[in-house]
Amino acid sequence: MTERVRIGRLDRETWTKVIDAFDDANLYQTWSYGRVRQGAKHVEHAVVEDADGRPLAAAQVWLRCLPLLKCGVAYVKWGPLWLRRDHEPDPGALRQMVLALREEYAIKRRLLLRITPNQVVLDQPIDLAGFFADLEFTPYHSNVYHTVVADLRPAIEDIRKGFKRNFKANLGKSERHGIRVQHSTDIAHWDTFMELFRQMQGRKKFQEFTNLDDMRTIQLDLPEHHKLRIYRAELDGRIVSVIAVCFLGRGALYIHGATANDSLTTNASFLLHWHAIQDLKAQGSVFYDTCGVNVKRNPGGYQFKSGLGGKLGREFDFLDYETCEAQLSCLCFHSAEKAIMLWRNVLRFLRAMQRRLSPDRKAPEERK
Repeated sequence: MTERVRIGRLDRETWTKVIDAFDDANLYQTWSYGRVRQGAKHVEHAVVEDADGRPLAAAQVWLRCLPLLKCGVAYVKWGPLWLRRDHEPDPGALRQMVLALREEYAIKRRLLLRITPNQVVLDQPIDLAGFFADLEFTPYHSNVYHTVVADLRPAIEDIRKGFKRNFKANLGKSERHGIRVQHSTDIAHWDTFMELFRQMQGRKKFQEFTNLDDMRTIQLDLPEHHKLRIYRAELDGRIVSVIAVCFLGRGALYIHGATANDSLTTNASFLLHWHAIQDLKAQGSVFYDTCGVNVKRNPGGYQFKSGLGGKLGREFDFLDYETCEAQLSCLCFHSAEKAIMLWRNVLRFLRAMQRRLSPDRKAPEERK
């Protein structure tokens, strides 16, 4: 079969059609996320097509370059996409895409090429380290994304039975409160989430590095079938808890959540996740990524998410794989990345000191 590779900038409609052909489509590979977070001129698209123009693999690439020094980075987050809908997985298509990316960005343009593959959607783990090593990539361990993933393939009653004991107990308590749950993609629901999030941030005094204002813009820009679904818990006419979930692809992604200061005892977030899981199961999603957790920094959050993942849940470390033919690109990007990590650690330290010195200091609460 004759195949070809296209690399360039695609418009939103064209790229949306491309990623809709893949089961491993995700928020980070959407046109809107790339445009808002990186800027349209810093985003390119690569597609491997068959002779009839059908996509076999695809990747959205984020670019950051220093023109005067002729160096920079090309980054693929949670890609390339290669699990085509209604087709058996084809590692050959993934291999061809990665080779094409290496040829274009690492060899021709002399950029550091970094890829963070999305392994959540795979029914069975594969040897990613061996796969990328064969293509002259090395793992990069500086910023590992650790997450808990709930398996939605069992029957819905078995999923609930599989929750850990503490999670099931809190879910039962929330159901006895008579909470009403509703969901929407409407931006007004996102604004409600932001109100509760600011309350939570003031309560916990944590440093948030996700730009949630950008997420609002992304939500407005996404096509309707890609928009985040916002779940709201209402009790006695008040919104007490909100979570945002991305339903795109067969591996859904929890984005964030927040609970009102005066409603922590309702355990409403447990109920919201349970409603989201039922909807995900009904639409055919098979995995639910709880959006990362740090066991040391946030043990309460880990307890919550591992309880949701339950007996059948899996834990992943997402490694970056990179290749580079130009030492200047490697040096510039790695140095900048270390500086950013140092700055974030300083901010975390200052937040921790603020919590310790706060006169109304309370016990730490889990992120839900």
